[in-house]
Amino acid sequence: AGIHLMVFGDSTATGYGCGHADEVPGALLARSLAGLSGAPTRLSTKAIVGATSKGLAGQVDAMLVAGPPPDAAVIMIGANDVTTLNGIGPSARRLGAAVRRLRSTGSEVVVGTCPDLGVITALPQPLRFTARSIGLRLARAQAGAVRAAGGVPVSLANLLGPHFRSEGHRLFADDRYHPSAAGYALAAEQLLPPLCHALDLGHA
Repeated sequence: AGIHLMVFGDSTATGYGCGHADEVPGALLARSLAGLSGAPTRLSTKAIVGATSKGLAGQVDAMLVAGPPPDAAVIMIGANDVTTLNGIGPSARRLGAAVRRLRSTGSEVVVGTCPDLGVITALPQPLRFTARSIGLRLARAQAGAVRAAGGVPVSLANLLGPHFRSEGHRLFADDRYHPSAAGYALAAEQLLPPLCHALDLGHA
């Protein structure tokens, strides 16, 4: 049988900035799930670099066309909704709609909500301050929409922000904008426990 994990979202979901394919968040999660379950785990990625919540419907369409739905889906989205000024309410609703569609196919869904854009020192002030406050408001709206749709939200801003602030040299990629492999490993660590819980694998 095994476990099929599918990843949706933006560049953070694809692991953009990693040097090796086995360092991307989906690969880290799939490896952990395989280790914990003892079952073969397959990873598919529908995430697209630069995607906003507007792109999620197309990513879910692509999954439905490709074959049977996955056992579990991980979505990481939000940063590009902030930078393209897509609007907090509509962005959260689009995410909720994607979660609802995935849940209706029987997939468990865990969502990493909008990260803390205030940690990106490459963004000049006052833009950084604005991006941070919009991002945190979006993350709260996303969490509500995800829960209402039957998914499990994970607040990456709260869980990772302090680490990125204090250990940015290690957790950012060379572009100082995307996470490094170490940064993605930290994100995967936060997404793993709710994923294991959803799949009934006990504790990570």
